[in-house]
Amino acid sequence: MWLPQGVLIALTLFPIGWSQQQPTIDVKTKYGTVRGYEKPISQDASNQVNVFLGVPYATAPTNDTRFLKAAPAQNYNGTKDALTLGNQCYYTGIETKDYSIDCLYLNIFAPTRSSNSPLLPVLFFIHGTDDVSHSSNTHGKQVANILPELHRILVVTFNYRQGILGFYTDGDKTAPGNQGLWDISQALKWVYENVENFGGDRKRITVGGHGTGSMAAELISLSPVTKDYVNQLLLMSGTNDYQWEPKDPSEVFNSVLQMANDNLGFTSDSSGLTDFLKKKDINQLNTGYSKDNVGYKVRDGPTYDGNFLPDTVSRLRARVPKVPTMIGFTKYEAKKFVVDDEYYESAARFMTVFVMNRTSVDDKSTAKGKPILDEFYDNGRDNSTLAYKRSYLELMTDVYTTNGIHRFAQDFVATSEAPLYVYRFDRFHSKFDADRVEGGSINGDDLPFVIGQASITDYTGRDKDVRKQFSKLIADFIQFGNPNGTSGVAVEREAWKPVDKQGKMNHLIYDYYLNRMNDEWFEDRYSKWVGIRERYGSASSIAVGMTTILMAACYYAFVF
Repeated sequence: MWLPQGVLIALTLFPIGWSQQQPTIDVKTKYGTVRGYEKPISQDASNQVNVFLGVPYATAPTNDTRFLKAAPAQNYNGTKDALTLGNQCYYTGIETKDYSIDCLYLNIFAPTRSSNSPLLPVLFFIHGTDDVSHSSNTHGKQVANILPELHRILVVTFNYRQGILGFYTDGDKTAPGNQGLWDISQALKWVYENVENFGGDRKRITVGGHGTGSMAAELISLSPVTKDYVNQLLLMSGTNDYQWEPKDPSEVFNSVLQMANDNLGFTSDSSGLTDFLKKKDINQLNTGYSKDNVGYKVRDGPTYDGNFLPDTVSRLRARVPKVPTMIGFTKYEAKKFVVDDEYYESAARFMTVFVMNRTSVDDKSTAKGKPILDEFYDNGRDNSTLAYKRSYLELMTDVYTTNGIHRFAQDFVATSEAPLYVYRFDRFHSKFDADRVEGGSINGDDLPFVIGQASITDYTGRDKDVRKQFSKLIADFIQFGNPNGTSGVAVEREAWKPVDKQGKMNHLIYDYYLNRMNDEWFEDRYSKWVGIRERYGSASSIAVGMTTILMAACYYAFVF
């Protein structure tokens, strides 16, 4: 067995929920010694992986400091067990009880290596805050089975504050904002300081994420606080463009104030809001709520605080040096917003929220979104054909994800010589065969083949092939900065070309046995979308009313 330098193998065995007891592994860090364990090697893998779960990367917030930056981790007394996942950070709709204000923990999945072998490339992965992955616990221990075990990539996952706890701000030192981003920066700094003891190369850290985690990854690469830790970027289904751009702090404050008035009984002067929120149980600080049979969504997320984000995203992109980047999306990202198989009505509601900046979505306001759809398709509203369904899914996905990726790519190539690789992932796990009636992947369908999902443990032969093939492309990018690896060929004897400097949108369409390069990417629709967004604006609303609680629940899925 190969071990990184500074690692001791303990003589004790610890029951960890696998089929047999496993030896524990001790590693020294700046803060003390942590004890993980050896993961049994999977049947279709050949690399031993050491697993460390629930390692504190910052001092746990308290009720009084819940809206402040977390302090660095404290030294451990003796040896710190890192054998089970840590607490989750609270989020609206959480169905388990393993959440706490004390939730700033990370997990390390480290392939073993000899002391004289090269250090391993690192993926620092930021989970999203959507219904696909609210927590690193969503990925759980399955992370070890893919990039670490198949391709010798060291992977770090972690939890961070989100929602109101992560992004509420009053514009003052009592709640300066962007707590979630500061948490991520603490985790990244911890990894940078300690990862070599686990066999990872701190000079080769790829920061990646999914959904809002992808957006956070880009912000981490732009911020003066963290940009020097970032060697590469892996962005999955999210950019900081249009409705996803960071907000003015006052927008978040006013939205939380409205929620406190409507849902928590706050009636005092607004200057007392922060103290009021500190005294509430964290499970009362929800970003989705209902009042008088109307659903509302709090505006949360990163803000332009003048500190972590000292300028706008567009200006930071123009002046911060770029790093090699891979960015991807799925074919029908926005499928989760289709309600009751009503594609036209669902798409109209979607346009009302994301493009028109409406504060309510009832029958009348939904009708206002229909002219946007009619600019693209003027017939087939009552058609239930597959082509009809796909056409509206494409428009929703344009607005939700791919408009932003297109603008991100334009900004990237305009100011950088670094390569940008784009993919569209068209496959999905066999578990979802009956659900993907349109024949394409939806938001999050690439995750089980790259990071893993705790809820997906069985892989068919086809699933295993996809996992091995697609994760190899990701691993080659992490290791070499180029998904073509050492062979110069990515798929089907063809090189994966980066986006052209003249704006040619080269991208890989990954479809298992139908993989291919393409440079045609909805350009005709994109120019039209630019004009539409200029007319209507692109930010989503502070609070969106619905006519029924069912529709309100649907809207809660509208925002990561």
